[in-house]
Amino acid sequence: MDDSIFRTRVAVRYVRSSPTRLMRFKECMEKEKIESKNHLVLDIETRWNPTYLMLDAAIKFQKAFDLLEIDYSKYKDELSSGHKSRGLPTYSDWEYARYLLPFLKIFYDATVCVFDSFYVTGNEYMREIYDIGMKISEWSHSHDLNLSSTAVRMKGKFDKYWSNVDNINIMLFIAVVLDPRDKLEYVDWVIGESYDAFATDKLKKKVMETLLSLFNHYDLCKVARGLTTQSSQQSPSASALDDCDVDIDPQEYMRVKFKKRKARNQANQPKSKLDEYLVDDLEDDNDKTFDLLKWWKMNSTKYQVLSLMARDVLTMHNSIVASELAFSTGGHVLDPFRSSLTTKMVEALICTQDWIQTTCAPLAIEETLDELTKIKSEFPSLRIESTHPQLND
Repeated sequence: MDDSIFRTRVAVRYVRSSPTRLMRFKECMEKEKIESKNHLVLDIETRWNPTYLMLDAAIKFQKAFDLLEIDYSKYKDELSSGHKSRGLPTYSDWEYARYLLPFLKIFYDATVCVFDSFYVTGNEYMREIYDIGMKISEWSHSHDLNLSSTAVRMKGKFDKYWSNVDNINIMLFIAVVLDPRDKLEYVDWVIGESYDAFATDKLKKKVMETLLSLFNHYDLCKVARGLTTQSSQQSPSASALDDCDVDIDPQEYMRVKFKKRKARNQANQPKSKLDEYLVDDLEDDNDKTFDLLKWWKMNSTKYQVLSLMARDVLTMHNSIVASELAFSTGGHVLDPFRSSLTTKMVEALICTQDWIQTTCAPLAIEETLDELTKIKSEFPSLRIESTHPQLND
């Protein structure tokens, strides 16, 4: 795998290293009648996402690379010589890249979904994590030995973090329950597909207990603030007694259960709003315009307590990457292609960018004459206005 990716990476780096080589490559594209708006992408060797983008773009220009090898001898000589050279990309390398792309795309899509600021709701995280886990399990039973051996090693890493149900953050599942497209049915299905029978029962019970406890907490907070209570005389804790093991006195349990059955026979006895939400029809999962937070805003009158839960749970960020980018501009200035810049030059670029964004007025400097002369000598074209007229002269 490393050799195939390495040869492709070296070929892409060669073409991108100078305008002359890129021009020759474009000539090969024209001869092969390759029309694509994509451009060659040079990846970062320690990250899989850029590797996926590099392979995805390079495959589209395979014929151009093959023609470059025939028409431009320097390309072949430079990539074939040297003690670190592993040769030109072969036909099997391109085929392996096509084979590898669907494997990498799973992780690329998950990373974009989890780290992108357009997907801020917490329900997306569990979807992506367990989708990857199921794919890895499927690949580990593949007839292809390379794919299965890779998947087995990956499954070991995955199980390190997700096999112990006691260490899993239950709020990941609560966020999915609060998605009207999934609710509790999807969570139960994912848990059943991912764990054995004992772990499945344990995790399902833990999710339900947490959901009920959270609902009761928000219901009490709502009542304490003087809002009209929407939960019925039958509390969600009581409604769950049939389905969950509750650590109470057996006689008390039977008495509550008898009252509950009696209440069911009364036509005017409503269910709790949590039960009502869970049994309502699911929203269309194929609707691409569905806005989860907007849905809860529109249904906040019907589900007052649940809407308060959704407001807090769904807006939890899965990643700190987006917030880091909001406060850091260094990555936009010092990228891998500018890594040779000095510390002074990087500081100058960042400060200049900040000044330009702050104001369009010329720089106003109040300094001594010696400092002003020094700045003027270093930056002759810089327009300087001082607060002291004698310095301007």
